Amino acid sequence: MFRTWAVTVCTLIFYCSLSGQSSVDSARTEELSQVVVTAQMVPTNIRQTVNTVKVIDRVTIESRGVTTLTELLQAESNIRITQDAVLGSSMSVNGISGQNVKILLDGIPVAGRLGGNIDMSQIPLTDIQRIEIVEGAQSVIYGSDASGGVINLITQRSLLKPIQAKVNTIYESNGFKTLNGQIGFQRKKFTLNLSSNLQKFEPAPDSIGQRAQYWNPKDQWALRGSARYFVTENTEIRITGGTLNEKITDLGELRRLQFKPYAFDDIYLTNRKDGNFFIQTSKPKKWLSQASLRLSSYDRVDNAYRYELEPDTSALIPMLQDTNLSSAMNARWIWATDRPSSKWNLMGGAELNTESATGSRLATGLETGQKVSYYESGLFGSLRYNPTKNIALQGGMRWVKHQNFGSAFVPSLWASYRPDQRPLAIKASASYGYRSPSLEELYFRFVDINHFVIGNQTLQPEKSINLKSEVSYTLKSADKWTLDISGSAFYNDIDNRIILANIGDIKFQYLNLEKWKSLGLALNATGTWRDRWMVKTSFQRSGFYNTLSTTNSDIPTFGWSIDWANEVTYHILADQKLSINIWHKFTGATPYFFIDKEGETVQTTFPGWNLLNASIKSSFFNKKLSLQAGVKNIANVRTLDFSINTANHTELGNQQNVLWGRTWFVGATVSL
Repeated sequence: MFRTWAVTVCTLIFYCSLSGQSSVDSARTEELSQVVVTAQMVPTNIRQTVNTVKVIDRVTIESRGVTTLTELLQAESNIRITQDAVLGSSMSVNGISGQNVKILLDGIPVAGRLGGNIDMSQIPLTDIQRIEIVEGAQSVIYGSDASGGVINLITQRSLLKPIQAKVNTIYESNGFKTLNGQIGFQRKKFTLNLSSNLQKFEPAPDSIGQRAQYWNPKDQWALRGSARYFVTENTEIRITGGTLNEKITDLGELRRLQFKPYAFDDIYLTNRKDGNFFIQTSKPKKWLSQASLRLSSYDRVDNAYRYELEPDTSALIPMLQDTNLSSAMNARWIWATDRPSSKWNLMGGAELNTESATGSRLATGLETGQKVSYYESGLFGSLRYNPTKNIALQGGMRWVKHQNFGSAFVPSLWASYRPDQRPLAIKASASYGYRSPSLEELYFRFVDINHFVIGNQTLQPEKSINLKSEVSYTLKSADKWTLDISGSAFYNDIDNRIILANIGDIKFQYLNLEKWKSLGLALNATGTWRDRWMVKTSFQRSGFYNTLSTTNSDIPTFGWSIDWANEVTYHILADQKLSINIWHKFTGATPYFFIDKEGETVQTTFPGWNLLNASIKSSFFNKKLSLQAGVKNIANVRTLDFSINTANHTELGNQQNVLWGRTWFVGATVSL
């Protein structure tokens, strides 16, 4: 009853606000002059790009009261987030899984995937200035793992004062406590930034009422620094680096309650480290050159313990430790022309990626614990032609050379049209994607009395095509209001999709078995009114491929679902000194087909759910002090029932953890 009431109230508030005027999209630019860098030849005005780039700025991040990338992206209609108490969070973009979405930090790939995904809850937003999101295949510029899109997190690089410092803390009633700080120094050509983030999660007892809970306690600590130096006005050198440590405690149920009760616990330790070197030089309105080198490591250790209730002690269990160590290197260079007066501009570059890993569940043969590795190199280029000032045509190609899979060519085409005197833009693209199998998919081996899961060294790369089109129109009335309206369509088709397939009774192996498709339509309306109201609505209807439709004509080719995201911000006082933010997302029910124990084809549905958050923020003393309070997950969503009785599994999935229920939060920020 409360959930229905809460969602209804949110919808009424949203429509009342929309009738009063419109807003700025949290994932779009607020100013016509905003420049984006992701998937571009050179830094480009967002309105001049041939592909659509969504931007989430720092103001939006702070207004929502979020601290990790997981929380932030939950508001986007084209992105779906799933969470696991041990593995962390993962996502899909327009139906394409996170294995095909490349996450970048200042344009350089973030390494350390677990189960094919980057755990976005391990990416704090402390020093992130803005986030750029590009949907669709970007393999020409970014190579493997970018066939579903790219998310680029851009850190703060410059300061307004010689010395700046900021401390922020957020406390949530569900047990989350976050403390982060930043300090920056700037003197002439040199800028230094340091940031840290502390997060502790001590979940309150949930509905299970036992020692083991739906959500596990977590401790996380991160430190990041960057140094930037301008050798000349047009040449800069940047050195950045960071570390993150995380501890997750998975408590087991007490056994033998009548006599000396005990339990088996697992502690998961994660450590991320990276160091980056970047240099850029340019000749304005002529050319630009960039080079970068990134070294990173990702370590994850699972320690098993036996816990004795009396006398309340834990002991490490020999031979039950799981250690995974990996390291990666990315070297990248690009050169591009930047001639606004010319009809022709081009970009070329080279990239080298290497990765190695060791672990107790990695093997090239029957013996586990071996070291495995690969390298992948690429040469890429793109040519842009402007036959008129209103039309832009761009084509690109990447040549990929992989140590295990030989070479491949990946082409893409983009086009855009903007007529004179009208705020209209039409964009279209046909992009090819490429993803080589991961080390886990190739070499994973976990065989014991309860498990039989193995990799496959004969896997072939996934290849895909992405088609996308968009029409957008902007209305503006002097300095009073702005309204952006857009409609878009997409289609994804993946060949040789890699899945963990059943090869026998409780036996599984990674195989190139599936073809996967998704398609959809999206409508967006965004705008502002007198710098007081900001409103956004985004509706998307997507179709997800039913793999069984190839063998059963009674099954529709696509199962359809909707996503609807809304956001309202009202600045009660001028200069944003007192603001209210409300955002809501409805994730629609998604149909699935499966084969049951009797061999019959059965349909089930993953339930839909609503996420509704609200907050109020006020600033004092010339914005040197900001206070914020709010409620997250007002609809009180916790778990969703989703059961599949297959021939090899009973009640597969059963209950899916979504969120930890309704929680209120308070936060404070002090800026110096």
